[in-house]
Amino acid sequence: ASRLLQLLQRVWQQRHRWSGIVKNAPAPAGTGQEPGLHDAFFLPTDDGLQSQIVDSSERAAWREAWDVTDQLILAMQRETAEHRARFGVVMVTQAIQVHPDPQVRKAFAQQLRVADLSYPERRIIELGKAQHFLVIGLEEPFRERAEREKQFVHGFANTQLGTGHWNAIGHRWAGERIATELVRWWSTEPN
Repeated sequence: ASRLLQLLQRVWQQRHRWSGIVKNAPAPAGTGQEPGLHDAFFLPTDDGLQSQIVDSSERAAWREAWDVTDQLILAMQRETAEHRARFGVVMVTQAIQVHPDPQVRKAFAQQLRVADLSYPERRIIELGKAQHFLVIGLEEPFRERAEREKQFVHGFANTQLGTGHWNAIGHRWAGERIATELVRWWSTEPN
């Protein structure tokens, strides 16, 4: 527990540096950019951070932010294991990742100079595989279903569809997917 507290303290101490990255993000210039979410979130920490949207002073901060994220997840996994419980992570989608129009997603990915917008989910799935914990990825099934059914899972009619939080459709789809994956996990994993 003290290691977790030390890690949380480190995050707390770095918050100003990281919040400065988000606050200094350019104003939304097109579909995909969300308040409070810097586009660098979608960039791989290796070559992806060489992009023009992240200057050299921000690269180290983004690498550290991902490293701290990994460490927090692993600390939660250890804490869970100490209490003889199972640990899993659900990856919540960002609106642009599951936009029902593939051309909108493609244009945003091209703007960022990445092949796709899946880096955050792929990173945590790989961590889960390496450390043997469940990761329920929602991006691919949401993206496929949103495209097929022409549905927005983020945003509201009284705000803007395709931005912000999950709407009722997004919550329903998440509940269905998470329930299905948990049933599969509980039926295949030893107690």
